[in-house]
Amino acid sequence: MLVVDDEPDVADTLSTFFEELGHEVTVALGGESGWERLTAAADDYDLVTLDLRMPDLSGPRLWDRLRAAGSPHVDRIVFVTGDSVDEQTQCFLQQTGRPVLTKPFQMSELAALI
Repeated sequence: MLVVDDEPDVADTLSTFFEELGHEVTVALGGESGWERLTAAADDYDLVTLDLRMPDLSGPRLWDRLRAAGSPHVDRIVFVTGDSVDEQTQCFLQQTGRPVLTKPFQMSELAALI
């Protein structure tokens, strides 16, 4: 599992949850770090949680980069956001067709996606 989030507390919580379920977890603090992990030749992740709002490289921009690169990870992304009210955000999320967890969410919701 790869957790891409710029908030250390959120990343730690997700990481701990995945580890408790027996998964190996890598944390990328920010979009650029996530990009580096997702494009490293040796890194392959079964699931990627991707925050939408990050100051260095937003989730939508990272998604666009991955799609342009033909990355198989685009089919493994679960978006995590606290901003699902914005019309532009809703449009983006609908276009991707990927699952979305809205903060705050229940860990049972995340477990169901796994």
